[in-house]
Amino acid sequence: MPSALSVIEDTIASGLKRYGVPSVSVAVMKNGAIVWAKAYGMADKTSGRSADTNTLYQVASMSKSVNAFCVMRLVQDQRLSLDTDIRSLLHSWKFPDNEFSKNIPITLRNLLSHTAGLGVHGFKGYLHTEKIPSIDAMLDGQPPSNSGKIEAIIKPGTKVEYSGGGTLIIKKILQDNIASNYDSLLEVMVLRPLGMMHSTFKQPLDKKYTNFAAAYDEFGKEVPGKYYIYPEQSPDGLWTTASDYARFVISIQRSLAGNPTALLNRQAATLMLTPVLDSAALGFFITGKEGQTYFGHSGGNIGFRCAYNGSFTGGTGVVVLTNSDRGGYLVGDIIKCVAAVYQWKGF
Repeated sequence: MPSALSVIEDTIASGLKRYGVPSVSVAVMKNGAIVWAKAYGMADKTSGRSADTNTLYQVASMSKSVNAFCVMRLVQDQRLSLDTDIRSLLHSWKFPDNEFSKNIPITLRNLLSHTAGLGVHGFKGYLHTEKIPSIDAMLDGQPPSNSGKIEAIIKPGTKVEYSGGGTLIIKKILQDNIASNYDSLLEVMVLRPLGMMHSTFKQPLDKKYTNFAAAYDEFGKEVPGKYYIYPEQSPDGLWTTASDYARFVISIQRSLAGNPTALLNRQAATLMLTPVLDSAALGFFITGKEGQTYFGHSGGNIGFRCAYNGSFTGGTGVVVLTNSDRGGYLVGDIIKCVAAVYQWKGF
């Protein structure tokens, strides 16, 4: 009988070829530990550099979960409140109220769960040759920003309206109240304590990181400059490896289990993973049936597609990262294969 790894590797090998994806990095968790992690294919076709388990990928909207974890650590330490109106937390930028939002409280809980009624679903990224806008320019949708103004497009609190723009406002709140340097804050609060030594929110990527995956479009062409820059950071800016991100997932599972050494206590982790509306929790989406529940998020920047899932109990999970606009198909195939091979209940 073929081993679990060989079955998954067959899916990976056939998928890389079928979809024309240059590389994929995978980490699988069982019983609260990484049981295996491997990378396959080419991190950089031009230089002929192969992907390995230390190759960094942009994980796009999977950044939102890490951002939320940081916020929850600050809430746990009573340095932030989930239910304070954000207007009182914004000191260097004024929230642009309109007919949808006027006189209606908007909170960090709303921003984290996409229930603030805000627009700007996601961001386009910037070429290395383009001028990078300030955070205020991005919030206001003013040049050289290439995204729209972040404001309410529906009444806050009425439905889930996915908004990367809302997550950018969280970065502004953190800068105004906690620390001016966002990537350093995330390094101190999340990345280093969890041993995520191959992870950074710095945009553009620091030159010391030479082992990163180049981004490829849907036609297999390398994007200019090898990747787009995402200065928003909080909704889309994390560079990481599958193993590093798996450590993040495991830390949440340890918190849910009440491990006294976990960064988040059980109460904070449970609150973070409790849906506010539909499946939208605080930086995570919740799925499951048949007695098992999973938290997760997917991501898509230009030239990168990725996703992860982790179980509430039992310590199972998977992280899949690719460097192609066509990678979403492969990500889905691998996650389904891992869930089947390891017999994930209710997945």
